[in-house]
Amino acid sequence: MKLCPACSRVYDDDNLRFCLDDGRNLLDKNPDTPAPPTLTLPSSPENVPTMKQVFEPAAQVEVPSVIKKRSMLPWVLGAMALLVLGSAIVLGIFLLRPKKALLWHVTVEVDQATPDREAAVRQTIKVLEKRLVLTALATFKSCPGLTAGLF
Repeated sequence: MKLCPACSRVYDDDNLRFCLDDGRNLLDKNPDTPAPPTLTLPSSPENVPTMKQVFEPAAQVEVPSVIKKRSMLPWVLGAMALLVLGSAIVLGIFLLRPKKALLWHVTVEVDQATPDREAAVRQTIKVLEKRLVLTALATFKSCPGLTAGLF
């Protein structure tokens, strides 16, 4: 075992010659040499702080037990007013914005071999109208116009 004379660090490797911390020559440590005794503080009957107390604790101040309780009603009313105002703004934006009409032209072709072509077209238009109503497109206009000569 080796011992650094400067920092007292002990190395188990006997091949080391210099201290890894400060670079000093290492000395051979005699394994027969006992370790120095552990120092203990003497016991004292009173609590002695280990550090000097810098600040004195503040004197206990009595807090008055009567605390004015604030009402939650203004906060609740304010939150409700903001909610109503925000809803009105969003609703106004959706209702008052200019709407561009969507124009879709649907051409229904019916097979020449169908016996009643107009009834088939009317039935197809009814199905399309039901589907448009189910998809919440209530602002549509269907104008069936069948010109038999074009097909």
